[in-house]
Amino acid sequence: MPKEINLLPQTKLDILQQETTIRIVRTISIGFFIMSICMAIGIFFLNRDTSLANLQAQKQTLHSNLGFLHDKAINNQLLLDRVRKIQSLQKTQASFIADIDIVQLLIPTGVIVDSLTLDQLSLILGVSSPSLEPINTFLGKVNDLYVKKTFFKRITIDNVSADSHTGRYSVAIHADLL
Repeated sequence: MPKEINLLPQTKLDILQQETTIRIVRTISIGFFIMSICMAIGIFFLNRDTSLANLQAQKQTLHSNLGFLHDKAINNQLLLDRVRKIQSLQKTQASFIADIDIVQLLIPTGVIVDSLTLDQLSLILGVSSPSLEPINTFLGKVNDLYVKKTFFKRITIDNVSADSHTGRYSVAIHADLL
């Protein structure tokens, strides 16, 4: 007799294979079911917190805050620019004040300053007097500063005039500063 006689019916083997297949399919389906439940809960919470109206309200709030900050930044930049310009003007103002003090020392009694233009490089000064003597004193002081080379680099007399109706004498000078 042969040793390998199989007395079990073949259907029993098919049933065992079907049971393992069913177990595998059941495990996979349970995994998909659990994953779909987790995704549904996640979607629920996402929709609950980020509704369209809520997002639009947040957008409007951010736009208004950014607009306010933009205006504030522009104002700050403008303020900084003005402070820098004021600082530069104050630096030049100190030198102009010293220059004006020197010009003021040049003007003797009886001479009236008609016009004064002063910048970093030049001085244009117009004076008048009812007498020639104070004008002569003024021109002498101007010449002394030119000779000493302390204030003027070059001096030009632009205009000398006498008005017989008013009895006034006028002199206009243009000077390059050191």
